[in-house]
Amino acid sequence: MHSYNLGNWEAQSLRCSVFPLEELDGRETEIWQSLMGSLPNEIRKQPQQHVTIIEGIWNRAWIRLELRSKQLDWRVIPNIQAAGQKLPVLGAYNQELADFQQLMCNWLNTERIPMNRIAFGATLWLTRETPFSTYQTLDDLLPSINIDPEKCRDFTYRINRRRDSESGVDGLVLNRLSTWSAVEVVRMHSDSALDESGVGQKQSTTYVCQLDLDINTVPSYEREIEKASLITIFNELVTAGNEIAVQGDIP
Repeated sequence: MHSYNLGNWEAQSLRCSVFPLEELDGRETEIWQSLMGSLPNEIRKQPQQHVTIIEGIWNRAWIRLELRSKQLDWRVIPNIQAAGQKLPVLGAYNQELADFQQLMCNWLNTERIPMNRIAFGATLWLTRETPFSTYQTLDDLLPSINIDPEKCRDFTYRINRRRDSESGVDGLVLNRLSTWSAVEVVRMHSDSALDESGVGQKQSTTYVCQLDLDINTVPSYEREIEKASLITIFNELVTAGNEIAVQGDIP
């Protein structure tokens, strides 16, 4: 079994979720400004889904606050306009994570929302040259699965390997949910050489090992998590996700 450095992965998105013990309706702008210190670029409300979405530019990417009555998500996603024809990724995972982790710790340190759950999520890409090398990499990272790189296609594997928290919070258990898949990213490019119709297009395909991480405290923990423990727990969630990205599907 091979191991991979965090820098081998590229971050496609990053997420911090918390589950408040009180309604947050009407507080979206206050919560945004408490962290970002400025007005957002856009606010969208979806009344039927009871969702408010606030977006702005952060660190050359889009940062999004999604607010439901009992769930709050901070997400960082690529700024497609700035990316041009490149893959829709934020950048090297280890670099993007360091900034995001610090931002979320700053927010958790100042926010006063009582909560009983917290989660770290990420979608990571490991680019490969061929379908064969994509499945070969998945075979390296998933020792409990026998993958034939020559014959396997349309692969998705999902598992949750629970683990007791080492944060010192009594009775706290972590879900370590990872979803592994092989993805082909097809992009269309304008070509300087126009065809007879006056339109020039060429296609390129990038082969990707995709890892979706959802590392979270279990729903059955119903007590409020003490504020002093929030950053410790969030950092533990991030560390658990990093362990999976480096070592693969491990108990």
